[in-house]
Amino acid sequence: SQLNMSERTLHRRLKDKSKIYRDVLKDVRKSMAIKYLSDHKLTLAEVALLLGYSDQSTFSRAFSTWYGKPPLQYKRLQRQHC
Repeated sequence: SQLNMSERTLHRRLKDKSKIYRDVLKDVRKSMAIKYLSDHKLTLAEVALLLGYSDQSTFSRAFSTWYGKPPLQYKRLQRQHC
C-alpha cells in the first residue's frame, strides 16, 4: 500500500526485472540485520522483531546461513572493533 500498488502489480513488476519478492525481502533483511546489529542498544530479540521474524532463533539461523556466524558473535566482534 505504501508503494501505491497492489500486491499482484508489485510481483509482476519484480518479475519484469527478473526478481522475486522473497529474494528482495532476503536482501533487505540481510543488509538491515547488519545495520541493526551495529546499534548496541538493540537486543537480538528486538532485531529479529524489526526484521519481521517471529522469534530470535529463526533470525539467528537465517543470519548464520547468510554470514557464517551467529548474530551474537557478529555483534561481539563489532564491539571489539569499536
